[in-house]
Amino acid sequence: ERATDPIGLDVPRPRLGWRLDSTTRGVLQESYQVRVATSAAGLDDPDVWDSGRVRSRQSVLVPYAGPELRPRTRYVWQVRVWDTAGRTSGWSEPASWETGVLGAAGWRAEWIGLPSPTESWADYTVQTTVRLERDAAGVYLRATGPANAYMWQFSIVGGAAKLRPHVRVDGAWRVLKEVPLGDVVPVDRLTAPHMLRITAAGDTITTWVDGTQVDVTRDGAHRGGSVGLRTDGAESGVFSDFSVTSGDGSLFAASLTDGENPFGGGTPTADGLRVSGGTEAMLTALDANPLLRRGFQVDGEVTRARIYATALGVYQLSLNGRRVGDHELAPGWTDYDKRVQYQTYDVTGQLRPGDNVLGALLGDGWYAGTIASFGTDHYGSRPHLSAQLVVDYADGRTETVATDGSWRATPGPFRQSDLIHGESYDARRLPSGWDRP
Repeated sequence: ERATDPIGLDVPRPRLGWRLDSTTRGVLQESYQVRVATSAAGLDDPDVWDSGRVRSRQSVLVPYAGPELRPRTRYVWQVRVWDTAGRTSGWSEPASWETGVLGAAGWRAEWIGLPSPTESWADYTVQTTVRLERDAAGVYLRATGPANAYMWQFSIVGGAAKLRPHVRVDGAWRVLKEVPLGDVVPVDRLTAPHMLRITAAGDTITTWVDGTQVDVTRDGAHRGGSVGLRTDGAESGVFSDFSVTSGDGSLFAASLTDGENPFGGGTPTADGLRVSGGTEAMLTALDANPLLRRGFQVDGEVTRARIYATALGVYQLSLNGRRVGDHELAPGWTDYDKRVQYQTYDVTGQLRPGDNVLGALLGDGWYAGTIASFGTDHYGSRPHLSAQLVVDYADGRTETVATDGSWRATPGPFRQSDLIHGESYDARRLPSGWDRP
């Protein structure tokens, strides 16, 4: 599989390859013989497979054709060849591969993560000052990602101000109504700053503009969720003094004029956060990517330890305070609705007798982060981890430490980690020793 002594192969018929080495010119392979065993010592009388002499000049991507492979098993193999002059090479030095979990039956880990605090928001008031620069700008509320949300749009239509409440379900838009605002927003103040206040209580959403109640809408499509800002096409607006309150309590507040951007899009300016074009900027300030931790015991001589890991999003693992592997942005982009790749890591040398800790840091990646012009939350709204550490002991025991409800989680220092919009890191939020015993 184009790798040297790989571990974690999850293909039923690995493809083998070798390279001829000769001091003679023009040497061509006429045939080959491959043998596979469960140990180097067993190659002389292989207990897995012997291809016999095969007439073929193929020396790359030669499929293994022996019995069905077992999961989490190391296989040792070697090859010899005959050239067109009938000469036989010696056997190659033994090489190896190690199988992965080989299918769903070998995967015992659950998906774990940290829910956004905004998921519990239900009845609340959003207040902000908005200044239209062109056409329209909207506020998301009760959003579980931009595909399922209400969007209250402040707009200029035919030279007059209007409120256009929308609802979006599974990506499909529906305009609930159009409310003329001519009595509150005169023509000469269309592009002046206006205070927009929206209160969601049960199935009733009430709207005020500049302190005047302008609309009451009843709809039960969405009962709770986060907030955000939206524009589309040529639309552009500047938001400032954004707050979310519930009763007498403040859920979130930001001036948006201090250069900080608590949303997943837009451009900070001295006047506020400019949102323009195709932008769906959900609130991210409260959604710091999580740190995950699980302590466990090692109580014997370890012969082998492997971590099998993947994520909806991207992940980085540590074991006893040391990073696991050297992958960047693992497990990589995929169509998460169909498949997710996993990686295998040899951590035998990182374990120690007694207390050990497995840690993980999650990021939005392509799963929940921005993808080109498609915005955020294309596949999901929160990153999740699925991983299992399998420890083999010299006495024959095997123990598995898998992701489940026993892990501990906390919002980490990455307030934002987006492949396009970059990172926002607060070192004060990194607990000392979080990934060590």
